[in-house]
Amino acid sequence: MVELVKRYKIVILFGVLFIINLCVLLYQTNKENPIQLTTVPSENIASTQTTHEGTENLMEQDLKSTVTPTKSEIGVSESIAVMPSPTISAKVPVYVCGAVKVPGVYYVTATAIVDEVIRLSGGFSEEADMTAINLAASIVPNEKIIVPKIGEEIDKTVTSYDNKEESHIRESTLVNINTANSTELMSLPGIGEVKANAIIDYRKTVRAFGRIDDLKEVSGIGDKTFDKLKALITV
Repeated sequence: MVELVKRYKIVILFGVLFIINLCVLLYQTNKENPIQLTTVPSENIASTQTTHEGTENLMEQDLKSTVTPTKSEIGVSESIAVMPSPTISAKVPVYVCGAVKVPGVYYVTATAIVDEVIRLSGGFSEEADMTAINLAASIVPNEKIIVPKIGEEIDKTVTSYDNKEESHIRESTLVNINTANSTELMSLPGIGEVKANAIIDYRKTVRAFGRIDDLKEVSGIGDKTFDKLKALITV
């Protein structure tokens, strides 16, 4: 090893000197031309930050659009969740009397039927004529329902337990003895031309009829004739 060093001593020496010269040369070069760090303009940094913030805003809007329901969707959900409470029908008074256990005024819904009112009054009494009442008929507000006893007749021109349609038909077919002409009066049973003229003369010379019973004051009309007419006339 020592012999190798002695043999190549000159070569090694030149090699060391070459390396030293190379290092000195590099040092001087760097000293004259120092390495400059590249700086990024503030405008570019600001634009980069703005672009980054804009990207984040777009991502947030996309996320909200997928999660937040629209106003129309909110309206639909509210309309489904909030249901209006059912309307309660107003109650109307009906007077029940006659052959029932507890006569009186009872309040029922406007869509009730006669059977409901009879039940509220305690039901029929023992002497009631149950076949004389239409239990399935609709009630009429403020009406008077008379339940007859067996063998008892009811003046249906004064009281009614029929439904509204039947009441309207019955009233429209009644003959008004204060306004009817002779032809209309003669359509009644037991009324001929003579009695029809007598009714008209009474209206003109005496007074108008205040009630249907006043018809018996006309000459020729007694109780038997009046009984046939009372369900067919009005004033």
